[in-house]
Amino acid sequence: MKHLRTILLCLLLPLAAAGPAPRVRAQQPSFADGYHGGIYGHYPLWCTRFFVDKMAKHPEWRINLEIEPETWDSVRLHTPADYEAMKALAADPRVEFVNPAYGQPYCFNIHGESLVRHFEYGMAKLREHFPDVRLTCYSS
Repeated sequence: MKHLRTILLCLLLPLAAAGPAPRVRAQQPSFADGYHGGIYGHYPLWCTRFFVDKMAKHPEWRINLEIEPETWDSVRLHTPADYEAMKALAADPRVEFVNPAYGQPYCFNIHGESLVRHFEYGMAKLREHFPDVRLTCYSS
C-alpha cells in the first residue's frame, strides 16, 4: 500500500505543479472535397461555383481540394465565369490543393518514374490554371 501511494504521488505531483489545466478550444472547421476521376469521373460542373460562393460567404473557412488538375480544362471550357472566379479564389491562402498528380494514379501499383511524371505534369497543369498556387503537401 505504501508503494502505491508513492507511485500515485509521483504521477500526480507534476500535474499539480503545472498549475491550472489549459483552456480547451474547439478545432477550426475545414471543408474538404475530392473528385477522383475529374470531369471524366464524377466532378459536377456546378461545384466550382459552389466552392467560390461558400468561401465568399464564410471567410473563416478553409478549403482542401483533391481534384485532378486536368479537370480545370473542362471547367474553363464549359463554365468560364466560374473558372475565372475559382482562379481568383485559388490565390487565397485558405485554398489548398493536396493532390497535384495529373491523373491521380493508384500509387502502389505503378513504377516510380511514372509517379514522378504524374506529379510533374499535374503540378504544371495546376500552375497553368492557377499561377499563384502553393503546393505544400500531398494527400490522397
